[in-house]
Amino acid sequence: MGVAYDLTALSGINAASQGLAVISNNLANSQTFAFKASRAEFADIFSGAQSSPGRGVRVDTITQDFSAGTINTTGRELDMAIDGTGFFIIEDKTGKYPQLYTRNGSFKVDKDGFLTTQNGNKVLGYLRNDALSTEDNTVFQTSLSPIDLDELNKRPRATDEMKFDINLDGEEPPNLVNGADPDNIQVGDSVGDTDNLKKLTAPQGDSIAAGTPNGEYNGFPDFSTNKIIYDSLGGEHRLMANYYMRGVVSA
Repeated sequence: MGVAYDLTALSGINAASQGLAVISNNLANSQTFAFKASRAEFADIFSGAQSSPGRGVRVDTITQDFSAGTINTTGRELDMAIDGTGFFIIEDKTGKYPQLYTRNGSFKVDKDGFLTTQNGNKVLGYLRNDALSTEDNTVFQTSLSPIDLDELNKRPRATDEMKFDINLDGEEPPNLVNGADPDNIQVGDSVGDTDNLKKLTAPQGDSIAAGTPNGEYNGFPDFSTNKIIYDSLGGEHRLMANYYMRGVVSA
């Protein structure tokens, strides 16, 4: 047997050894979060001529299986999992690489309040753009930034100002109590006394007079809108504003 055949046999032993090493690594990581499996890919070593026997085998590459595994409930609020394809993007704290990728969602919060991996790499995400976002449309920033949980967990502040942008339909029929006078409204002060608030108009040019009220009050508003407000403890409440048409104005 020549040296070439000895090397061919040796290549098979080396390739088989690497294949067993991959299998051993899979077994060793059977309890590692987000690790699925690795697989050794073998390739034939051709000789210079087609009629000559091959020169053996080698491990061409080792591929990683990133398919989704079983998702279990851990009871820990910072344990996350990806259902399907994709990776968590993290920052390389050594600065060697701009970004790293992982499917391991076992995170923690560091001393500065940032969401990180267990070894301290900050988790990156697209944060909300407060300047462009509205109540009905959230706009995110276009660049990745570390996720600061301290910024999200600030002390709650009670709502102290609201803005309503409404447009009431003046052609809707009024919703009135029979005999109500839209020009004479009863109001109350802080100590419980009541008085009549009268509307006085000074005509200029064409006179404007209030029309005769009609219709019956049925308990339903002509228009309603609502806003979400928060108390000093962060509790969420829904404030409902009802509007009732009290008269008809005619020229």
